[in-house]
Amino acid sequence: MHEVMIFISLILTGMTGAIFLGVWYAAGRLLDRMNYTDLMYRILRLEQCFFLIPFLFLFLMINVRNTAWFDGVLFLPTPVLADIASVAVSGWKIGVAVMVILMLAGFGTLFRLRREALSCDERITAIYRSVLEELHLEGRAPELLQSRRTQVPFITAVFHPAIVLPERTFTEKEYRIIFIHELTHFRQKDLTFRFMSMLVTIVQWFNPFAWLSWSLIRRWSEYACDEVSGEKVGSYADYIEMLWTLSKRTNYNSPMEIWATYMSEDKKEVIVRAERLESIRAKKKPGRLMTYGLSVGMFALSVFFSGIMSLAAGTGYEQVFYATEKVVTEALQSFTGEDAYEENGVISAKDEERGWESTADREKVATFSWSVESGCSVFSPEIQGAEGETILISAYVLPDDSTVAIGILDQGGTGTYVKGNDTMVHEFTFSGTGTYRVIVRNYSGETIEVNGSYIMK
Repeated sequence: MHEVMIFISLILTGMTGAIFLGVWYAAGRLLDRMNYTDLMYRILRLEQCFFLIPFLFLFLMINVRNTAWFDGVLFLPTPVLADIASVAVSGWKIGVAVMVILMLAGFGTLFRLRREALSCDERITAIYRSVLEELHLEGRAPELLQSRRTQVPFITAVFHPAIVLPERTFTEKEYRIIFIHELTHFRQKDLTFRFMSMLVTIVQWFNPFAWLSWSLIRRWSEYACDEVSGEKVGSYADYIEMLWTLSKRTNYNSPMEIWATYMSEDKKEVIVRAERLESIRAKKKPGRLMTYGLSVGMFALSVFFSGIMSLAAGTGYEQVFYATEKVVTEALQSFTGEDAYEENGVISAKDEERGWESTADREKVATFSWSVESGCSVFSPEIQGAEGETILISAYVLPDDSTVAIGILDQGGTGTYVKGNDTMVHEFTFSGTGTYRVIVRNYSGETIEVNGSYIMK
């Protein structure tokens, strides 16, 4: 049962992230031409949350408990679904483990590089201090280091932030451009969001949209940095010339990109960035009101499409559930409701709809009072049962001529039911140790009220 929930949660969360990314991508083609680079990057960073937090899953989970959505069977397992989920979740865990190993490999490489790095000489440090004063970052400056193991400058935030320079010598103007670029990444917290994006790819490694999101985060962090840095440098031409110079010296280990941002790209990407900066200079900055309006509009559109997707996903799961459901039918036993209750004392007051109210130990005795719509099912919270243990379920149905099924659903998705009307009492035996749910299914053409209890022996 839990593997089914994990499997569904991963799929729904991946779908939600893909929808938000799709809306961002579609809107970005227009907004990018209107000089909304900063807005697009901010929204892209926020979008990472929808790949990690199961908003859609939680929304459906809450509503299926309190309504008759999807006949009440959403997230209930069947043997086929349980087997698929078991294999899928096992494969997902292996993929996560591989991704974590790769991430730690990058961390180890960068840790060794940083441990061997040396402090910079006074000339470079003086230039660095002047740039810090210019950007008002004196009180929280990253450490400045130099290493023979890198050919391009980068900033890292492992343990505490540091800018690492190669051993080659730059001019004062070039050092200033490097420091402005890397400190802009630091101010924008780009490494934090890059790490968050990598967590997305670890959890959603099977999702191509998660990998696309990782690629876009890297690219747009540079676009946003270029826009700010080029303006601070004072000459877009000098800034692009520096990027072009460093592009000829690209030599870094890709796993380290999780933990650091490098002032280096291949030549094709530098050309794209140069064209973007040239375009930015020719356009007017957008107004704040328009920026807020577009942000709200994109979010609302994403929520709308996510709602449609949630209904489609729920309907699909309902169809799969009925197509793969395994039901064992037993003959209704000839107990009376009064006999069942007298054996273990009187039942307690009416419980909340779709809930339980214990009369003794929650695991042994509980009552329920449910309203079940036509053609729908209602199920209880999970209960623990041991192999060979029995559970006596008593139910009183109104109207008393309505046909219902009462029974138990095991964690493997097999349902064991009895059908009847009026007063129903039946004793079920747990086939194995694990979690079970009590379930009531309404086969009549109207909404019914079902009051009853369960007693475990």
